Amino acid sequence: MATRHLYHVEDISATLLVAIQQNQRSIAREAAAELIASEESTLLFRLLTLAWCLDEPDSPYQSQRARAFEEGDSEALLGSLLQNGYDLPEQEDLLEVGKPMKGLLKGIPVQGTLKGWTKGQVQTLWNALTSAMSKGQWRRAAHLLCPHVQSNATQVALWMRTLGVPESFANLVKTTVYLPLAHRMVRHGLASVCAMALPMPSPVRCIIPTASGRTLTLSATALSVWACEARPITDLQGAPVWITEEPTAYWVSLLERCKGTKDLIFEDEEGEESLYSQGFPMDIPDEWSSEERRKSHGLSFLTTKAPNHWRFAFDACWI
Repeated sequence: MATRHLYHVEDISATLLVAIQQNQRSIAREAAAELIASEESTLLFRLLTLAWCLDEPDSPYQSQRARAFEEGDSEALLGSLLQNGYDLPEQEDLLEVGKPMKGLLKGIPVQGTLKGWTKGQVQTLWNALTSAMSKGQWRRAAHLLCPHVQSNATQVALWMRTLGVPESFANLVKTTVYLPLAHRMVRHGLASVCAMALPMPSPVRCIIPTASGRTLTLSATALSVWACEARPITDLQGAPVWITEEPTAYWVSLLERCKGTKDLIFEDEEGEESLYSQGFPMDIPDEWSSEERRKSHGLSFLTTKAPNHWRFAFDACWI
């Protein structure tokens, strides 16, 4: 998939995630700007949500992130994510720690059932959940809920909503296709409920600029974190048919306006000229310098890549 300025969407997405992980504010803003210019704002928000879930739920900015997600505010979510870097999680840590939060969830009856469980067993589990959350012990509550995600995701999402997690976030638990990510969503959702009861830090926003061209030079080392493939220079040679291979929303809309097909066949010369003048205002890639092409293609990749077991969650952002 080609972005507005002819990077691969996957590469720009990986660059964004690594920039957030390494707290590289300028690169993160440029990568986000490129996705917006490509009319892929929904993908951007999904990637930011993934970055949030990969960070630890006990971040001091957890309440800001939860509010930005609920409001669908990419700039606020990106700003709150860029306050500190993080390491990709290797395994779940569900130790029972938390901050007290009094007067919550008293007297709420259990809702729903669990497969293979009696009504009494479900009530006992629910009582343990509400007790943990009333004490701010979101890790303990997550430890109780996570084993039920695979077989009872809908019920887990319902209980999360009842416990105070916003519906839009709780529903992700039953729609994500990657179980480890669903577990982290449970943790983040419950941690957010506890965080919302604490004083919020000052709002943080990261204004995403308007992408003005090929301003990014991609890093092969960063792309290898998310197991991206090396892109050959030949992608940028000859007719720019690459823009029609699983095109981003930008190229789809531009082709429609110019009345062109995926084979770059147009109804008239005016439509073809319009595509090139709007899509390639400077030069077509075939006329770029080698230095310009190497910003996105022909990078020297590492011969070995460290495994990243969150790659499946990364791919799911396109589903």
